[in-house]
Amino acid sequence: MKVEKFLSDFIALVRWKIVKNVVISDEEYEAWNSWYNEKKKADPNFENLYIESISRPRTLDQVMNEEMMKFRAATTSSIQGLKIVKVDDENDSISITRNCSVCLDYFDVVGSEVAKLPYSHVFHRVCVTKWLQQSHVCPLCRFPLPTSLDN
Repeated sequence: MKVEKFLSDFIALVRWKIVKNVVISDEEYEAWNSWYNEKKKADPNFENLYIESISRPRTLDQVMNEEMMKFRAATTSSIQGLKIVKVDDENDSISITRNCSVCLDYFDVVGSEVAKLPYSHVFHRVCVTKWLQQSHVCPLCRFPLPTSLDN
């Protein structure tokens, strides 16, 4: 009985730190950096809020609640304005990704069309359209597209 009590107390004290190294292209980094700098110029408090939001420990319930509060559709014009690109071997962002992060299927044959969000993430056109009709944030990086409430 004492061993079980010790183990349960020990397990309660363990904290896990999960680290994932992500490699992105220079183009993606520049696009994100440009977005970040624009946000900082528009709102002097943005950097502090951003750092707080990515560094503050939260429970899964808190994260889910925050996400549910953010579910708003992107504007029709921003969905229709997505850049359409062809899958080919020379398009670095597509050849690195290789699959749609919404449906998890691989991109079809060379020459098929995919939708590219403003910061180079690519998805099947149908998948990302359905996604953006429910949520205005990118499925990968949570970059916000305009909503009707942004006016």
